[in-house]
Amino acid sequence: MKAALVLWINVLFFNPVWASTPFERFDQAYRERRDFKRFHVALDGYRTKWRENPGSAEAGWRNAMACSFLGLRVESEEDKIALAFEEGKDVALAALAKDPQCVACHFWRAINQVLHAKTVGVLKMLFSLGEIRDHLRFVADHAPDFHHGAALRFLALIDWKLPGIFGGDNDRAKNNFVMALKYGPEEPLNYQVYFDFLKDEGDGEQAAEILRRGAELPMPESERVESTDALAALKELWATRRVKYTQLN
Repeated sequence: MKAALVLWINVLFFNPVWASTPFERFDQAYRERRDFKRFHVALDGYRTKWRENPGSAEAGWRNAMACSFLGLRVESEEDKIALAFEEGKDVALAALAKDPQCVACHFWRAINQVLHAKTVGVLKMLFSLGEIRDHLRFVADHAPDFHHGAALRFLALIDWKLPGIFGGDNDRAKNNFVMALKYGPEEPLNYQVYFDFLKDEGDGEQAAEILRRGAELPMPESERVESTDALAALKELWATRRVKYTQLN
């Protein structure tokens, strides 16, 4: 279940705009989240700040962000994974009630909704799909470069993975993948997911070009854990397929 979640969502995109705030100590711990002990320092700190000031957008989106990482990378039991995503989506929604214009709150509400639905059943996601899209669309319309085009990437993923009968649309997916690259040209995740889409669509030549471009990206900052992992995967894949793909040209 956990491996399927990671593969489906091609996570993730964690690269908030850090600043000198009351959260600074916990933000630093979150940057070092590959060390799960440091991650728990961040998570505990964010949860404490949220309890002290419920409804705070700054505390809410950080708590929700950490919950998505908790469910995807830290927890191993399915019930605990589901609880992590449930907490994340509930906290983000409560923060939105106080600040409806909070871009980060919209984003983390949508992401935790998707992840929670994947743990409890596809029908759950279908019932909440309209809301998920609305949150992602809000981010894409108000801050398309947020997390390097992540909202556009997720809108594309939904349209690609969702059957047409339920509202999926590959043409719309392709457009959003292209827009994600426009607003996140140095984000390896954008290339990784778009490559998978193009390969699935049978467009081998364009897929090869996207793979090559992705593999040649500069190394992201170490705090962008998911991005560095995606770049490593792109480089490895390009190394194994380079000869084959260069013969296409």
